[in-house]
Amino acid sequence: MKILLLLLMAFCAIKFPSSLIAQEVISSAGDNFHNENGSISWTLGETLIDTYSSADIILTQGFQQPVLSVSTLIEVPGLDFQFTAFPNPTRAQVFVSTDHDQAENLDYRLYDMLGRLVITNTLEGTQTSIDIENLLPGSYFLQVLERGTPLKVFKIIKQR
Repeated sequence: MKILLLLLMAFCAIKFPSSLIAQEVISSAGDNFHNENGSISWTLGETLIDTYSSADIILTQGFQQPVLSVSTLIEVPGLDFQFTAFPNPTRAQVFVSTDHDQAENLDYRLYDMLGRLVITNTLEGTQTSIDIENLLPGSYFLQVLERGTPLKVFKIIKQR
């Protein structure tokens, strides 16, 4: 009976090794950098998987990937303009950017995790800076509204 149990355990360890071994990369170098605008980490010798680019950002994906964090929680479908909130996570400030041609009609509200209103104001054109340096570290919800109607909600992570 003990031999049968031992054989069954050995078979499972050989047959299903991904459940026993975490994702790893063996490399010759790597490091992490952080500032008030964001963070970046790198590993030398990683195999490239895919590259995405826009007008001002290039992102190359490899095996060193953090835990997936969704920052857009709610968005009204069918909007003909976009919003972005960056950097996220942040230490000092968050920028809200939009391509809406009438941004002066847009407001924002920042709530803490308990639903308490922390900051409220009007967007200042196509890019607005929101100072959160004096807030406690944690998660916040940034809501963008047009004439009182919520358009988009972001989850913002405030770091130390």
